[in-house]
Amino acid sequence: MRFRNLGVLMALGVVTASLAVASASASTAKSAAYIAPAPAFGSDLGALPGADWPTVGGNLWNQGYSTLNQINDTNVKDLKQVWTQSIHGISSVELEGGPTIYRGIMYAATGEGDMAALDARTGEIIWKVPFTGKPSNPYGISAQRGVAIGEGQVYLAQNDGKLWAYDQKTGHVNWKSSIVLPQDIQLSPPTPVYYDGKVFLGSHGGGDAGARGSFSAYDAKTGLRVWRFFIVPQPGELGSGSWPAGTNEWMVGGGASWTWSAIDPATHTVYFTGGNAGPYSGRGPGDNLFTSSVVALDTNTGAYKWHFQAIHHDLWDYDCPATPLLFDATIKGAMRHGIAVTCKTGYAYLLDRNTGAALVGIKERHVPGGPNSVFQNASKTQPIPVGDAFAPQVADPKVWAGPAPDGKPYKLGRLFSAYGPNEFTAVAPGLIGGGDWPRMSYDVKRQLLFVCAQASVAAFKAIPAADGKASAAGFNAYQGGVPKSYKGQLSGTFTALDVATNKIVWQKKYTDGTTCYSGSIATAGNLALVGTSDGTFRAYSSATGQELWSKKLPYPIAAPPVTYSVNGKQYISIYDGGQTALLGGAKTKKDLLVTFALN
Repeated sequence: MRFRNLGVLMALGVVTASLAVASASASTAKSAAYIAPAPAFGSDLGALPGADWPTVGGNLWNQGYSTLNQINDTNVKDLKQVWTQSIHGISSVELEGGPTIYRGIMYAATGEGDMAALDARTGEIIWKVPFTGKPSNPYGISAQRGVAIGEGQVYLAQNDGKLWAYDQKTGHVNWKSSIVLPQDIQLSPPTPVYYDGKVFLGSHGGGDAGARGSFSAYDAKTGLRVWRFFIVPQPGELGSGSWPAGTNEWMVGGGASWTWSAIDPATHTVYFTGGNAGPYSGRGPGDNLFTSSVVALDTNTGAYKWHFQAIHHDLWDYDCPATPLLFDATIKGAMRHGIAVTCKTGYAYLLDRNTGAALVGIKERHVPGGPNSVFQNASKTQPIPVGDAFAPQVADPKVWAGPAPDGKPYKLGRLFSAYGPNEFTAVAPGLIGGGDWPRMSYDVKRQLLFVCAQASVAAFKAIPAADGKASAAGFNAYQGGVPKSYKGQLSGTFTALDVATNKIVWQKKYTDGTTCYSGSIATAGNLALVGTSDGTFRAYSSATGQELWSKKLPYPIAAPPVTYSVNGKQYISIYDGGQTALLGGAKTKKDLLVTFALN
């Protein structure tokens, strides 16, 4: 497979160790007394979290579920705000990452790349380290989605295309390691996951920046890369036959890994999703593995185990950026070991996590054809899950009633309608979902998957050819297609899906442009908690979907909440930092960590 050995890495100098970076802007003397170093976590990170929230998804399975029930469906109405903290201050960057909590200490990063440790009970900053690197991003897109801890270190991917390791007690930067290839662009930092002496994360850029996506494991002590798996294979490797022969499309084929991975310690398997192929339009024939796919690898070697491709020859940016979620559930009377992946198509894909086979049912079905499909070398079939879609999949004529930018009427389409060079074709969902990156959560008692999603729309028109230039000014030319979206086009849904049937149990529909773009958590207190773009933090009954409590915060919410306890008291925290202009958010805002508890 596609690996690089440690000796080569050392020769290439991809790691900088023991860096003397100014660390503490608060009292580091306090840190030694306050902070308990995280151990070399192994299979214990697979357990459901309680007092701690030790990974960005709660546990290695990314279930976003807490066993705490002090705050529950009977008393959540009495929830009060107990502290608020701003780490960086004024922010121009979307905040999409929930904090990590271990032994009463909260570890949080800002969109600008500040890394901080806080007292999780009071919000007091113990130490803070500002980002001092040089961003590598021509588009200006940047969003932090969380940190990892292990072996006395905090791991954060930064805007300079490097993975940084901070000392957990002091914030001292112990090492940095390059994530992306020198010639590649990183659009926003990926999210690390620690397990068994390694840090796992992907690279960003891929289909939106003329790069070749990858997923890698790094030695937690040294930062040396242990192995790397390229999401787009080179000629002769597994999957290379799904790319057109005799071309260099594979070299810039996309496949960014936008969020973090899930890990099953019992089988030493890491699961991640590969993003859309690039450019959007104008590629030769083929399904384009392993883009728009979920891939399972061996944690120790990076060896391929299985894959499932959710979208063949993706033209629409319909990939599956949300992190995979692992679960065990009774399906048709038998206990099954599953993995759930949601995509921008508006579907949840439920698979056996040991084989990649469908748990509930996924069938290859014919999709809209015609001249545009031939023009784009589009796949004639796509995998369609059994069950319910959680977002609209047909273009609404009312939205597209006026003329397109070229003066012609829009051609109305639906999910998987191909677009061509002669007119704008409207599709649903649009570029941002369906299900985009926001984290799912899972009620282990009720076997319910909670999905935060968009009811979005978009229209595309192909242009003569992609020019291969990934820059802010040349985005449309690079993609080979002009996407057109409407301000105010969005609304959101928060949906509970039964994983035994993939059918909707309950769904909340937001209106007036309010979107669900934060991700969620579920708790043993029978709660499902989520934030929306109007700045409202909401608690629902996980059983019925009844709204039990809400709090209006200053900014649109784009980060998932977390819950933890200190000295027997349960807290719930959420990053309130706004959303990008694409989602109707303010261009500048504060990075507010807001925490709630019962009095």
